[in-house]
Amino acid sequence: MILSSGYVVFIGLALSTGLWVYFILRKDRIEREPLITVLRVGAVGGIASAFCAGLLNLVFVMVTGIRFQPPLEWSNALSMSIFIGLNEEWWKMIATVWLVSKLHEFNEPVDGVIYGMAVSLGFAAVENIGYIEKYGLGVMIPRTVMSIPEHLGCGAVWGAGLAVARFGALKRKLPVVLLPYFLAAAAVHVLYDFVLFSSFPMKAGVAVFMVIALWVFVSKRIENLLAQSPFLTIGRCTKGGIWEE
Repeated sequence: MILSSGYVVFIGLALSTGLWVYFILRKDRIEREPLITVLRVGAVGGIASAFCAGLLNLVFVMVTGIRFQPPLEWSNALSMSIFIGLNEEWWKMIATVWLVSKLHEFNEPVDGVIYGMAVSLGFAAVENIGYIEKYGLGVMIPRTVMSIPEHLGCGAVWGAGLAVARFGALKRKLPVVLLPYFLAAAAVHVLYDFVLFSSFPMKAGVAVFMVIALWVFVSKRIENLLAQSPFLTIGRCTKGGIWEE
């Protein structure tokens, strides 16, 4: 039975992660990133950021005594949400910067979003393993359709900041450019977690609305970044992303 459950977990995680990898790659319609590069950045960045963030989350719980057992009191829910939101988005962003700052495949603005989402997906996959181990297989589907797109959406926000830092007309230092994008992503993460951690009324519906609203914004931002691709001046891109000279 244990072996059977292990296979179910592995297959479920592989399928959910694979579907989201496909989703990410489909967003990169003009000069697509190599699959192996996206997987490598996502896996290494996801594991590294999940380890660092998870360690600090554990320290936070040990120091404050706040247990992760929703619903929490409003003050405890807010404290935990603020710390987790800032902590997790910080490490995801730092891991992405570390991995792609000198990556030659990072050659058009939308790539910042692609790699930001890849690392966020890797982070979410590692996080899902912990949740399934603690709460059982029942959390796999809600986390696949809610938590993963929330992580990806936040990664896309500061990923757009990476694009601005690399390709923007104004040559400013990376921390200066990234700060507002990081704070925006962290704010979304904090609010999302607060809704779920607290006794917020109709929390499931509110969380769904937040994820949808986030992706409406992110989708528009991705289209804007695609329109800024330098490869648009090289050739003509067909609907499927295939180039014709």
